[in-house]
Amino acid sequence: MKIKMQFETVGMALLCLALAACATNPSSTTANRPGARVAEYRELVIFSRDAIRQSLLTLDQLAAKPDPRSFGAFAESVRQLEANSISIRARSQTMEARGSVYFAEWTEHVKQIADEAARKAAEQRLAELKQNFDDLLASAHQARQEFDTFLPDLRRLRARLEQNPDPETIISARGMIDEAETSGRRVQEKLTDMLAELEHLNLPKTGEPRVASPAPATGAEAQRQAREAVHARLRELYAATQNARNYGDDGVRLLWQQFQALRKSYENFTATLTTGQAADHANEWAELGAGLDILQQAFDNYRQDITAGRTTATALSDLCRVLEQGGHVWLQNFNAANLLLAQGPIQNTPRLAENEVLP
Repeated sequence: MKIKMQFETVGMALLCLALAACATNPSSTTANRPGARVAEYRELVIFSRDAIRQSLLTLDQLAAKPDPRSFGAFAESVRQLEANSISIRARSQTMEARGSVYFAEWTEHVKQIADEAARKAAEQRLAELKQNFDDLLASAHQARQEFDTFLPDLRRLRARLEQNPDPETIISARGMIDEAETSGRRVQEKLTDMLAELEHLNLPKTGEPRVASPAPATGAEAQRQAREAVHARLRELYAATQNARNYGDDGVRLLWQQFQALRKSYENFTATLTTGQAADHANEWAELGAGLDILQQAFDNYRQDITAGRTTATALSDLCRVLEQGGHVWLQNFNAANLLLAQGPIQNTPRLAENEVLP
């Protein structure tokens, strides 16, 4: 089995956790530039490609060398994929839910092109761009569906092998390995289609980036406090993941409570946005909300793991890891979105101590 796959998806592929710590960190100077979301989306595709390739390579190694060490590498790639795919999955989910808004945002950029000849040429391309965009959404939807098969395949294989990952057990699961590989290849095909379609969505530059409307002085302090409350809830969630591992079901309840507190603090933060701030960066806020929805799925995965026969200790350990790493990814995206609010540098941004650096 020679697996040379590349996760070229715009996020739909979610696949085992796009492992590289945080997908993208758009800066305040680039995130608003016309067409920047297309370029950022492409970066996510490339990022995802590397994560998919790594996961499939560990599958290949597991089949070629069925031993506990190969299984350990495979299991770790699944954990990494689950956690770090949050940005990718949130982007694709938001693209589907707000597809018309995304395209409207891009077409609005065309009107801002200063050069008249370039603007007219771009306007003539709008119909073509709309077709390209529709094709992209269709491929993204198909990729997500394939991924929703692929990730469970990986999780079932991990549950089957982890109690006794000796050569005989791994060899007996060869059919499951092949099945996971096949579903992964299908994801790859759809992701490759998406990358090609993204190449057709380049929009001309329109000059200076727009700056989001700042909060009025009366609301700036409330917004700062709400932002810091989100940071505080994230710290508390991280602390809970360090303690919950030893308390079984009580630990799961603690994690759930802390996660719901995080969700509430984010809702409170979005309530402080002005009408202009909410509208200027509606996609960012929607993606962050979708990211929390996706991160919450880790609790469903925990229950499925228990049903599949995994031990409480092992399933809870994975839940903690996903919340740690996924929360870290979400935090970076939250901070990046806040930089767009034109309120100057964000102070008191939570930073993990050196001994808390996520693996």
